[in-house]
Amino acid sequence: MALAIVLALITVTSSGVAAVSTANYFQFYTALGQLQLNLKSLAYKTVGNLAEANITFTLDNPTEYRGISMLLFEPNFVVNASGETVTRPLGLSIVQEISKLDPGKIVRVTFPFNSTWNQSWQNAQFVFTVNINLSTFLDQAASISTTYLCVSGGSPSTCEQVAVSIQGTGGFHGGGGGGGV
Repeated sequence: MALAIVLALITVTSSGVAAVSTANYFQFYTALGQLQLNLKSLAYKTVGNLAEANITFTLDNPTEYRGISMLLFEPNFVVNASGETVTRPLGLSIVQEISKLDPGKIVRVTFPFNSTWNQSWQNAQFVFTVNINLSTFLDQAASISTTYLCVSGGSPSTCEQVAVSIQGTGGFHGGGGGGGV
């Protein structure tokens, strides 16, 4: 009788833990689609033929999902001014400490850049394409990245998620062993 009660308690406790974990995983794809990247600040100044800028982005997980971390932050950008693209695409790879994207936690990424600049250019518009590599429970089987588009004339802006990419890594192999003639 006592053994039956102990086994029943273990079963109920295990089911409760499994239900919480399962509920978290049901939110996984929703969390991927709702990660928010914001351009918090873009301060630039021109000095002769150079533009110097400091840029700050924030990444936020507004969902209740736990289990996503940022591994790599890759901004690419061009500057449009006077109605034309005035800089070549400039890409950076900013390796991050693994930053957990737990619910409500905001991760900040700040970096400087310098670019050539012509004093006749006006109405500068910075166009960023940001690729973020993520770490999840799927790391053994797939790599996941999200891509955002951000446009700013020098003020803060909200970025738009334009893609979520899940690419197999070939980590799992099916089939049984043995066989052969």
